[in-house]
Amino acid sequence: MQLNPQLSSFDARFRLTIEIDGKQYVFCWIHPGEFEMGSPISEMDRDGDEVLHRVRLTRGFWMLETPVTQSFYLQIMGTNPSEFKNDDHPVTRVTFYEATEFCQRLSKFLPDGMRAALPTEAQWEFSCRAGTTTAYNWGSEWDSLNSNGWRGVVRDCDATTSVKMFPPNGWGLYDMHGNVREWTSDMYYDYPTGGVTVDPAFPSGGCARVSRGGSWAIPPRRCRSAHRCKEVDGVRYGSLGFRILLTGSDGENR
Repeated sequence: MQLNPQLSSFDARFRLTIEIDGKQYVFCWIHPGEFEMGSPISEMDRDGDEVLHRVRLTRGFWMLETPVTQSFYLQIMGTNPSEFKNDDHPVTRVTFYEATEFCQRLSKFLPDGMRAALPTEAQWEFSCRAGTTTAYNWGSEWDSLNSNGWRGVVRDCDATTSVKMFPPNGWGLYDMHGNVREWTSDMYYDYPTGGVTVDPAFPSGGCARVSRGGSWAIPPRRCRSAHRCKEVDGVRYGSLGFRILLTGSDGENR
């Protein structure tokens, strides 16, 4: 495997491009910051486990601009378990264990000090919102022109679609709402109340893992920025994939 990381700037935002055997994968720089995680009581269709609370992320990271595609997964893992086969579609039917193994294998080819990982819930939601406070990162109402969420959004299609088919959010990330649900590294837990939570991470101790972002197969309300899905680590679904981030680069000091 040939790995050639390249750093460049684009529209005042940083991009990290990793090349693997001639294919390029782009990561967007997500700066440290503080935000309201969860949803306000006034948000339509909210769930009771979305208690609004303040979160501070003290370190930035590089987030893959799309869900991991089938071609990317095949390059690293040598297999493609997806239900809907297409190189440019998100990989699906991947367990939590396989998603973490993908990160471990990819990390071996990254520069010293850099590693791949699944995002925490807080990292995922911060990246999804891109500074917004509405139900979706484009506004308060569902818009089928912005996402492959809920059956039939793409005419005569009841499946995943190619990544980058819909507009990115304000930080350059595609498919944060819909297409496939995405594994996070966190176990399901009750949100805290009061004060500011710093760099929350809950990798163990719960009975279910959290996925985020909704998918082509579920209603728009479950594609909202704040919505939390519970998953068992070993499940496989044609609507469940993952997205990775990279840590440990010079960008973290920016």
